[in-house]
Amino acid sequence: MFKGKKKNISRTNQFAIIAVVFGTLTAFSTSQASATSLQLLHAFENPYGIAQSPPVPNEGGNPQGALVTGSDGNYYGVLWNKGDGGFGTIFKMTPTGTLTVLHAFDAPNCVPNLCTNADGAQPDGGLVVTDDGSFLGTTAFAGTGGNGTIYKITPDGTFTILHAFSGFNEPDVQYGTNADGAFPFGTLVQGPDDAYYGITEYGGINGKGVFFRITADGLFTVICAMTGSIGEKFSGSAPVLGNDGNFYGAFDDNYSTGGYIYKITLQGSFSKLYSFTGAADGGVPDVLISARDGNLYGATRSGGANGTGTLFKLTLQGVFSTLHAFDAVPTRLRFDLYSCGTPSYCFDQVPMNNIDGTDPVFLMQAADGNLYGSNFYYGGGASPSGTLFRWTPDGEFSVPFAFGDSGSDFGSYIYPVGEPTGISDDGQGGLLIFTQESGSDPFEGWSFDGAVLRITLDSPLTVNVSFNPSEVWIGQATQLKWSSTNAQSCKFIGYSLPEISGSAATSGTKTIKLLSRRTFNPASFAAGVECISADGHVANATAKFTIKSLAK
Repeated sequence: MFKGKKKNISRTNQFAIIAVVFGTLTAFSTSQASATSLQLLHAFENPYGIAQSPPVPNEGGNPQGALVTGSDGNYYGVLWNKGDGGFGTIFKMTPTGTLTVLHAFDAPNCVPNLCTNADGAQPDGGLVVTDDGSFLGTTAFAGTGGNGTIYKITPDGTFTILHAFSGFNEPDVQYGTNADGAFPFGTLVQGPDDAYYGITEYGGINGKGVFFRITADGLFTVICAMTGSIGEKFSGSAPVLGNDGNFYGAFDDNYSTGGYIYKITLQGSFSKLYSFTGAADGGVPDVLISARDGNLYGATRSGGANGTGTLFKLTLQGVFSTLHAFDAVPTRLRFDLYSCGTPSYCFDQVPMNNIDGTDPVFLMQAADGNLYGSNFYYGGGASPSGTLFRWTPDGEFSVPFAFGDSGSDFGSYIYPVGEPTGISDDGQGGLLIFTQESGSDPFEGWSFDGAVLRITLDSPLTVNVSFNPSEVWIGQATQLKWSSTNAQSCKFIGYSLPEISGSAATSGTKTIKLLSRRTFNPASFAAGVECISADGHVANATAKFTIKSLAK
């Protein structure tokens, strides 16, 4: 799950198919099968010190975890920073997008290596719903000990600190030892005994983090302290509860190349279930869930067949399967006179885009039984900014939506730029998804603080895209063909060429011919069309075409 990569403050079924048609390779991409579209539910607002009329509220920014649904039918979540205190908020939002801030975390008082306040700062992970309808969550630092807090909040905003992590035994250190851990991260998980469990990244008797238990009324216990030996340390995903009553989590190897999946029992026995090689199986696992079939599913950020990570399945007995290798991100050679200086002629490699996206940060199983995940970067959108991907129980991988900056092309309509993170069911047959960035409107004061989107899985808006042929030599033509239903306006997205840039008709064809002066190395390019309906829904589809060789 997404755990807040900016912690250091220091931060429509679009399934590409290749088919042989009359002996010619054609690349297809379509949103028609599931008819998925996107709708902006709320963009988080903050004034940035600019006087505006009417005043803009301090709602907070940088959403964490995923939204949860309360017993009252409203959605609840946390924002990492900003708000009235500048260090995050807890909020309630109605199904129509009306937001109320329930609690704003106070600004801490700081001296070197220590910041303290009463309530903690920068909530990390999401909220978990308790049996009495309240919510539990954590803050990454501050509190009376300076090392974070565990809190409880009711739907009406009554806020209580259940536990404040103690200060370090060593004076004037950034990371030290203590009895109860420091810097909790991720969303707490309810255990088989109805208590709640979580981890800290640092602290404990060895300074390498702890696995802890806390009850809804605040009884706190350290179950085990990590030693740091043989890689024992918490960094990656928070633990999830397996159907065998044990807890499982992912260690990301501090963003090196390996990492592993671990198991912890209720008694605190720690073991490694699977270790990644960083090769075909992937590396740097940072996402893990326990699915209804009793297996674990997760994603890695590196390795795999294309070096951009994998989607995987792992049984509780340690049997590993790679389900999908995310697309490679192609590059093109760019002439860079300024970096090299006149009269040098220099070229550098420029990342482009892919269809899948890269850098998975969240995974969940929805009410429809499918797995949905968010890739934080790339994808086929305009100014590619991540994707929503899906894995079905029968083994089909698809990308229902690719994010990108398109608000300016649709007049007054604005929707988030992208960088999707947490995903949850909306209780109405759709999905709610957080984005780290949002569309910007100077008249409303929005400025890239994140947003909540509703993904509608059965929308009447559809988009279809294909390239024919999908593999061409430099100088050979390929044709982009697209169509849509119930679209009001459309635009081209993905790799931009003079023939496919700017606005597009709701259906049509474009012939593309790449000349040697436009590209300097063989590569695959993702491009397509994005459309908007009269009611503000957005759907898109992209496909790939490949340059086979340089011109002679």
